[in-house]
Amino acid sequence: VAGELDQVERSLRARGPLLAGPVTLAATPALARELLTPVLGRLLDDDPELDLALTSDPALALLQRGEADMALWLTDDPPEDLIGRPLGQVMACAYATPEYVAGTAAGARGRWVGGADPASLSARVRLRHFPDLPLGLRLDDVLLRADALAAGLGVGLLPCHIGDGHPALVRAGAMEPVRQGDVWLFIRPDVRGVARVQSLSAFLQTLFNDRRHALEGQPAAQVTEASS
Repeated sequence: VAGELDQVERSLRARGPLLAGPVTLAATPALARELLTPVLGRLLDDDPELDLALTSDPALALLQRGEADMALWLTDDPPEDLIGRPLGQVMACAYATPEYVAGTAAGARGRWVGGADPASLSARVRLRHFPDLPLGLRLDDVLLRADALAAGLGVGLLPCHIGDGHPALVRAGAMEPVRQGDVWLFIRPDVRGVARVQSLSAFLQTLFNDRRHALEGQPAAQVTEASS
């Protein structure tokens, strides 16, 4: 991630002491590991006095209890009692190992790896695009599901920025990516005016802008053609 992030970092350096102090950001483990931790080092290097705490689930509960200043949450139904804005859309698709895809294409019995909730997006995708695959393994945790798919345990739904970026996985079937929801940034009302909170908010917005193509599941070739 570069470009606009460099501009944000220059702005952070210019604000100096205003950014000193603690900020607690809550996020789901998938968002924290796949999107945040690879780039937060740049922010911390440029402002060593920023005391950032990154914590995981339950992100919204931590915010509502006042134990977090900011929270990232993937949803299509944001709580009305929280103040926030969407940072970017997340698309999802079905993934498996190349060997698993080849085996099922050759007639091997396959299985679906997905969530336990029959009303979930994973369940709806299975019924629409993979009706012949039985639900063989229930896994609600997205990161564990990615590990299970990479181990060759079946076919399952993952956010595109996780599945497309995994070296052991390929897209399975003929389905196009489906909308999973928006990542919302929620901020406690009493800290909205704090400089370090505002700066981290700007940093996160720029990060999601830069990762938009990956989040929306656009192939690299398509992105290159669109930008040329």
